[in-house]
Amino acid sequence: MSRVVQMNNLGVIHFEAKNYQNAISLFHGALQGITAPSMAAGNECSGVCCNDMDTGSCVAGNTSCVPILKAKVPCDEDLTDSHLFLSFTQSMEIDSSPTAYSDNPLVSEVLMSAIIIWNMALVYHYTSRGNLSQLKKAYALYLKSWKLVEHIVCHGSRGNPMVDFFTEALLNNLGSCCQELDHESDARMWSDHLISYAQSIASSLQDVRTEISKRLEEQVNNFVLNAIIRLQCRPSFLAAAA
Repeated sequence: MSRVVQMNNLGVIHFEAKNYQNAISLFHGALQGITAPSMAAGNECSGVCCNDMDTGSCVAGNTSCVPILKAKVPCDEDLTDSHLFLSFTQSMEIDSSPTAYSDNPLVSEVLMSAIIIWNMALVYHYTSRGNLSQLKKAYALYLKSWKLVEHIVCHGSRGNPMVDFFTEALLNNLGSCCQELDHESDARMWSDHLISYAQSIASSLQDVRTEISKRLEEQVNNFVLNAIIRLQCRPSFLAAAA
């Protein structure tokens, strides 16, 4: 598992350095290192990522098969973040502590897998820049990540700041992707879900006043504001404003 953590966190470094193809290769390698039996969804995602990127003959588990972005990654000077106005664009490192996400090792592995898939999605999302194919891939990967954590957070906040933060960021970007794809009803659904989950976080933080809880509360408020903006803005209104 230490190799999984190392590869993911190295991928984060490459993402921040704008080495997007290296980053997604590392994230994919990290995902292949997750071997929990319940990771069928993660393995399915691994196959989709590889095949969708047109990497040629790619056998599951073959680490020599390096996935690359199908579309050419734009040069740094060509990138614009205007399409990411309501998105969270920070890739996420994995905490190597055995109980960082849960006391249950299997739950921890599932959450780590979801974070790795989030990072892969973010590469596509961040570099999509109007490329509908890449944006759809980003959304598909965000959905894969959500399918992994959905059953874990279905009853609201687990009282774990890292899990709560990741869940809010994921719901935020699912809504953002839908808005960019002009899927208004889905964007509203994810925004409503985000606000509902944020309310459960607020309840769990009611009697907790630590530095971590304060930072979580501040970021959650930002996510809620994004959701409210999405709920109030219609595509027709945005088109008229443009």
